[in-house]
Amino acid sequence: MCESSDDESKFTFEDTPLDFEETSTSKKQFLPQKSKLRYDKIYSIFKLWLKLKHTSKISENVTLAFFTEKSEIWNSSSLWTNYSMLKSSLMLYDNIDISKFSKLILFLKRSHTGYTPKKSKILEREDIVTFLREAPNEQFLMMKVVIIMGISGACRTSELVAMKITDVEDRGTLLVVKIPDRKTNAQRTFIVTNENNLGLDLLQFYHEYVLLRPPAIETERLFLRYSNGQCCRQVVGKNIFSKIPQVIAKFLQLPNASLYTGHCFKRTSASLLANKCSDLVPLNALGDWKSPQISEIYIEDSLSNKKIEAKSILNESSTDSIQLSAGHSHNIILNNCSNITVNIKKCNCSSNK
Repeated sequence: MCESSDDESKFTFEDTPLDFEETSTSKKQFLPQKSKLRYDKIYSIFKLWLKLKHTSKISENVTLAFFTEKSEIWNSSSLWTNYSMLKSSLMLYDNIDISKFSKLILFLKRSHTGYTPKKSKILEREDIVTFLREAPNEQFLMMKVVIIMGISGACRTSELVAMKITDVEDRGTLLVVKIPDRKTNAQRTFIVTNENNLGLDLLQFYHEYVLLRPPAIETERLFLRYSNGQCCRQVVGKNIFSKIPQVIAKFLQLPNASLYTGHCFKRTSASLLANKCSDLVPLNALGDWKSPQISEIYIEDSLSNKKIEAKSILNESSTDSIQLSAGHSHNIILNNCSNITVNIKKCNCSSNK
């Protein structure tokens, strides 16, 4: 058994080299890379508020007063978002855990009661087909490629902004698109293919658009501004991407076009898949959601699934059975069936000689 020496027993954290001490800069590395500025902003707002209230103490009553005051200008969703960011910042910079403040949590929960978040409207399948077929390429070719990529990959606006031409592998009959820079910092892949029942050559839109890229352009960003049938050397920014669904809705003369926001493509993609499939696994994979609750919402909101449920409720179910003899081929046509069970029994038959 080893015994510590007198010198070792006298070791204290005061002897720790300065290189190993945490600095304000190193602490920031624990915050999400994409959202550091937002975390710092809410932390600064809170610190300024404390200064205006002539206090430096951070307690349950103080944080409750802060969020109560801010509830007059922040909606429920913003309250929870800012609480989450402030919680992380206070834990990091002040070693204070406001998640233990039960009265504050209760206040936030009550503020959420009856709150209905504003959601972007979604495009129907027919809307997508109509836009791709009827919108003139000279004006809308870039937007057609955006809607194809956005819906095929359930892309966020930030993912469309950062998408590079090197992220797209053209295999002739399909496009393999990889998105390395995402909200969860993990790569995902989706495919654009002509094997669909839209009756459209989706890859042709992409090929036409890429061929219009200016020669020797330095940027690798896929989406360049497009006007009068030509690509410019200027990239498409986040604000333009956010407005594209609204432009599409106006072209289609859809009501309330302003409600088609930057979240439209991701929500449309999830809704279309939910109409075809009630399985959470592919929905979670498509949207890359950590929690299945979001996928469950899309399934619950699916009109196609609701129609199936309505038919199941109002229509009398049938449990008819059909027996078929072995050794013969049979053609069976089943109509208006929602659930079919097939039982196959192996029969050991000996032939007579």
